[in-house]
Amino acid sequence: MSVIMPKVIGYKIMTPDLKAVISEHGPDELELCRKLILGPDRAVLRSEDRKPTPVLQYIFEKIEDDEPVH
Repeated sequence: MSVIMPKVIGYKIMTPDLKAVISEHGPDELELCRKLILGPDRAVLRSEDRKPTPVLQYIFEKIEDDEPVH
């Protein structure tokens, strides 16, 4: 079995409904994206107290169909 894992070329922070991009970031900014999404309050909330939060979308490099698998 082979797993093809493409290179991450960036990130997008999306609205919870995935209809709009809040911000775009480079491949070295994962930690910044996580901090932006979590915000200053890192407390774990009960499920009934949770609000929808932004979504972190990974942007991957395109893999060609005929690219060899290692």
